[in-house]
Amino acid sequence: MSSNTGDEEPDVPGDGPGGDIGQALLDQVRNDLDDVEVALQRLDEGNYGLCEACRQPIGSGRLAASPAARYCDEHEHVAGDGRGPGVVQSG
Repeated sequence: MSSNTGDEEPDVPGDGPGGDIGQALLDQVRNDLDDVEVALQRLDEGNYGLCEACRQPIGSGRLAASPAARYCDEHEHVAGDGRGPGVVQSG
C-alpha cells in the first residue's frame, strides 16, 4: 500500500493487468464531484434548479433524484449525459 501525497494517482482496487474497473470507478467519482461543484456554483449564482437550456425550473422530483441535474426533463436528452451544453432546436 502506498501513501498518496495528492500529486499522484491513488491506488485503486481492481486495477491490474486487464482490469479497468478501478479506473472507471475513480473516473465516475471525479465526474460526480465535478457535478456537485457545478451545482454549488449554480447555487451561489442563483441559478440552481433552472434548466441550462430553457431557464425554466427543473422539476422537484428530478432534483430529488439527481441534485446536480442541469437540465429539465424536456431538455436532458438534448444534453446527452447532462454535462455538455444543451442546444434547443427552435421550430
